[in-house]
Amino acid sequence: MNINRQMCLRKHTVQIQPKEYPMKLLTDLFSTDYGLMSISGIFFMLGMGVFFLRFFSRKMEEDARAAGK
Repeated sequence: MNINRQMCLRKHTVQIQPKEYPMKLLTDLFSTDYGLMSISGIFFMLGMGVFFLRFFSRKMEEDARAAGK
């Protein structure tokens, strides 16, 4: 039974050449729903990081100016 399962799995798997991996990854990233959600999540997190860096640096400068008065 195990041999039949292995033969069935081997027959239905797609062989991808190593050169095609980056192109397949980029195609999946930009053309599938989970790829687009991943990109949007990454950009959202990067945007949050930029926002918080600017926000906290602005607040630290304001606090330093207020403490210097």
